[in-house]
Amino acid sequence: MTADAGATETTRRGNATAIVLAMTSVAVAIAICSAFLVIGARDGFWRSLLLLWLVAIGGALLVFRTASCTGDDRVLNLVHVHALKLVLGFAVLHFGWIPSLDQTSPMYGYDPQRYYFESEELRASGFNTAALPSLKYTAVLYFYGGLYGIFGFNPYAPALFNSLVALWGMLAVLRAAYAVKTKRSPGDWMLGLTLLIPEIIWFDQLVSRETLNTALMSVGVLGSTSYLLPKDVVKRLKIVGFASAIPSLLFLGILRTSALAASMAAIGAIYFLHRMTMRQRLLAVAVLVIAGAALAAAPSIVLRLGGYELTYLEELNPSYRAQTALNDPQYIWGENSVGRRLVGDTPAKLVFFAPIRMLSYIILPLPIARPTLEGLRAGSWWDWQGVLMDASSIIYIFIVPWVLALAIEVVRKRSIENATMFLVAFGVIYSGIVIGNQILHERYRVMSVPLLAACAWLGRDASRSSRRRALALWIFILAGAVAGYAAMKVMA
Repeated sequence: MTADAGATETTRRGNATAIVLAMTSVAVAIAICSAFLVIGARDGFWRSLLLLWLVAIGGALLVFRTASCTGDDRVLNLVHVHALKLVLGFAVLHFGWIPSLDQTSPMYGYDPQRYYFESEELRASGFNTAALPSLKYTAVLYFYGGLYGIFGFNPYAPALFNSLVALWGMLAVLRAAYAVKTKRSPGDWMLGLTLLIPEIIWFDQLVSRETLNTALMSVGVLGSTSYLLPKDVVKRLKIVGFASAIPSLLFLGILRTSALAASMAAIGAIYFLHRMTMRQRLLAVAVLVIAGAALAAAPSIVLRLGGYELTYLEELNPSYRAQTALNDPQYIWGENSVGRRLVGDTPAKLVFFAPIRMLSYIILPLPIARPTLEGLRAGSWWDWQGVLMDASSIIYIFIVPWVLALAIEVVRKRSIENATMFLVAFGVIYSGIVIGNQILHERYRVMSVPLLAACAWLGRDASRSSRRRALALWIFILAGAVAGYAAMKVMA
């Protein structure tokens, strides 16, 4: 046997062992999650059990395919991540969310709580629009109502489906990131650990738009711009393209129209900053025309589905949006509320407050949220969400310097070729989240997390000088934020 043949045989055996271990993890996850289903899935138990098997095994197959496309056997580790996430997710669901699904509770009223019951009410009515509540975007209720119709009305079915959607979106980001960073290193697969960020796990358990929006935006933006990458790389890695991107953008338009607008802005910015051939320009125009048509048609579709009448002129009017936010009865503003002070009722204020709000979305709910042990034991969604989002904020604080390092490399034109695509996509979408909402809804940041993680992942390869400058800049920003926050509280 030659040395090359021996190496090939060793690799084959190693892959076989990795696959066996991966499927063992999946089997263990199925067993543990099945126990949770026995306890909590009173309606549709067998159908939800079937969904558990489909999600667990289907997710593993998605990872196997990604490992094959990337040529990186270490990507198989993400099967273990997928299995672990299912178990952690069901634990969070059982202890932190299901106890809050009580319509008589004084803590009832959170959007995902209402969506959980309203989706079933819509399904039970035969999807009669007369059964719809007062809601801006109702597509989320149709979606989860349909899911209940197939797999039963219980909290496990949405959580399982959301987990698979999150994995699909994250693997799309990973393959696109591998196409940009062609020089491999042993830890590259760890970009997939983004799935274990605490707030990612949390929002996957809820009946909400966050998980769906995150995956659809990631696939829509990267799929619409992937043809700008080298053709051989796109083909080898099977990066998502128009076939996935266009439907994602169209569904995003009715799920949350403002998210489509942000995605369209990100796609347009990437096109504008990229040198394109004539054929690429024609494709770019086609994509923008389709997205623009979806954006134009979205208000009428949303209205037909029973949602509010959307008026873009009002949505773009900061004064109108500020008054709507400040007068909303579901928000109680403290006398010294930071969020209230950061509401911008003019374009100038929006621009001026933007840097502060950008930093706030990274840090919040720190240091405001104060979860209690009693609340965690009682299954209070407020306390569980606070703990998991606090933990996520700490992670973001540590990885932001790598994102800044990538930005420095891009400005100095020393970054990896096409890394600008990720930086622009993240920057535009994150800015849209920050500026597009007058109230600081820190949970919306989750929609930009996969792209944030990808930028940090690419920033690891920045030069040492860029990393040092980025770290110094970030420490300076944080110190200024702490000093400013303390001064504001003292003056108040």
